[in-house]
Amino acid sequence: MATCPQGMHHLVMDGSTIVSSSALAVSVVTGVFAYRQVKAAKLQADAAVEQAGAATSALEIERRRWVTERTPTITGVVEFVSASGHALRLHLHSQKPVSVVRERLVGNVGVELLDLPEGEVTARALRPGESIQRWVAVGDPPPTDVKLEVVCEGEAGQDQWVLVLDVPVFPELARRKPVVVVELEPSYPLPHHLTLKLKSLEALAFVELSIQRGHGVRFLAAGGSTSADGSIARWHDLSPGSMARWPVKVVSAHSDEILVAIKSRGRNGERWDLQAHVAIPDDLLTAGHPDFSVSLEREGAGHVLVLRLDSLWPLASIEAHVSNLHGTVAFVGRDGRLGGTVRRGRTNPGDTLKLRLHLGAWMGLKANLFDLDMTCTGLEGETWSIHRRTSVPGYL
Repeated sequence: MATCPQGMHHLVMDGSTIVSSSALAVSVVTGVFAYRQVKAAKLQADAAVEQAGAATSALEIERRRWVTERTPTITGVVEFVSASGHALRLHLHSQKPVSVVRERLVGNVGVELLDLPEGEVTARALRPGESIQRWVAVGDPPPTDVKLEVVCEGEAGQDQWVLVLDVPVFPELARRKPVVVVELEPSYPLPHHLTLKLKSLEALAFVELSIQRGHGVRFLAAGGSTSADGSIARWHDLSPGSMARWPVKVVSAHSDEILVAIKSRGRNGERWDLQAHVAIPDDLLTAGHPDFSVSLEREGAGHVLVLRLDSLWPLASIEAHVSNLHGTVAFVGRDGRLGGTVRRGRTNPGDTLKLRLHLGAWMGLKANLFDLDMTCTGLEGETWSIHRRTSVPGYL
C-alpha cells in the first residue's frame, strides 16, 4: 500500500480545518440572522398589539364621549298639589326627546309611586323643555328628598339610559315655612297664658302645640281646645299678625324652659312641623323686686313723669316722692297744688302712670337732676324701696 508523502498529509489536514471553520462561521451567521428576525417579529407584534390597544382606548373614549353627550339631563321634584294628592314631576333639560320607560324609587323612602291611569302607555314621551307628571303618596312626616331611578330611551329605541336622580320633596313648602313666636305671657289675675304669634304672611288653618320637654307647665281646659292631660292645645284659623292664646298652669317646681312641638296646617292642607323653646321666668310664681321704666315728657305747657311697671307681678300700692337740692321740683295735684309725694293704688304689669310734675326754675344750674324715691307694696304685703336719680333733658 502506497503512503502519502509527509507534506501532502499536512495539506490535507489544513484543508479540513478550513472547511470546518467555514461551516462554523456560516452557522453562526445564520443563527444571528434568525435571532434578529425573531426579535424583529416580536417587536412588530408588540407594536401591533400596542396600536390595537390604543385604537381600542380611542374607540372607548369616543364611545363614552358619545354616550355622555347623548345622555339626557332630567330633574325631578315631588310637589304638594293638595291635601289629597301630590305629584312627581320630571323635566327634560337636554335637547333630544326621550321616552320614559320606567321609574323606581330606591329604598324605603316614605314616598310611593301610584299606578298610572288606565289606558296610559308605559313609555311616556318627554320633549325638551317639557315635563311629565305622575301621582304619588307621601308619608307623614314627609322625607326631605328621595332617590329615583329613571329608565329612558332615545327616539329610535336603540339608545337606553338608566339615571339615578336626587329628588327633593315639597321644596316649595320649605320656602313657605311659617314663622311663629311662642312666649309665656304673665297675666294678672291668673292664669298665665302661652301665646303663639304668626309673623309670616300666609294664614294657617290650624295649629297644634304639644309640650315635649320640660315640666311644671300644662294647658288648662279652654272650650275643648286642649287635651284632658293638659299636654296638647289647638287653635283654628290664624291670620298673619294675629295671636293664639291658651291659659296655662305653672307650678312652683317648674323647669327653666319647655320645648313645644308645633303642627301647623295651611288652608290647602299644607303641613309644617316646627319647634320652639319657651323660657319660664324665675319670678313667675314669687313676687320679685319691682322694675320701672322712668322718663320725662312735655305735656302742653307742663311736664309729666312717666312710670311704667315692667316686672311680672302687680303692686297693691305705690308711694312716690320727688326732691332736688334746691327744692324746686314737686308733683302737681288735681287741684293744682304742689306737693312732694303722690300715692297710687293697684298697678298691674305693663300699666303706665303719668304724674304731673313741676320742675321750677333751675336758676341756671348745670346739675338739672332730681331724686325719685318710691315705696312699693305687693299683694301679700311685701314692701320694696326704689331710688332713681333722674335728669331733665335739655330739650324739655
